[in-house]
Amino acid sequence: MSHRTTIMAALRLSTAAGNERVAMAAAAAAGRLAGLSPERLADLRTVVAEACLNAFEHGNSNRPDLPVYLTFTSRAGGFRVLVRDRGPGFQLAGPTPPSLEYLLAGGSSGRGWGLWLIKQLADRVQVRQNRRGCSVILDFNLEDEVTAS
Repeated sequence: MSHRTTIMAALRLSTAAGNERVAMAAAAAAGRLAGLSPERLADLRTVVAEACLNAFEHGNSNRPDLPVYLTFTSRAGGFRVLVRDRGPGFQLAGPTPPSLEYLLAGGSSGRGWGLWLIKQLADRVQVRQNRRGCSVILDFNLEDEVTAS
């Protein structure tokens, strides 16, 4: 049975460690109402946490006076999360995926996995920059989703 509901919600978070958990909970609640399956809800929570952590650190330089904004929307066949910070933005097409072998051999700090993970778990990822900051747009396809009652 599907619980597909039209969603339009917004959240403003302080740039602070731990607030990614608030974003994860809000995303899961909105995604559940939109009709995401339990497996996709787990992906959504992970993606939103990573996007928020990147926004806190890279976008807002860990400045607590700069907020991160999230919006959750559903539309026919899809669910979208927009994460906006005050940073200059970045290029989505980055270097090669992180190497676990290289990391285990001590050749890396273990950083750089967040964006790679986001791109693996969301159905579509876009980055937009403007004078107000950087937005990461995360799309999840609702086609063929089956939710548990």
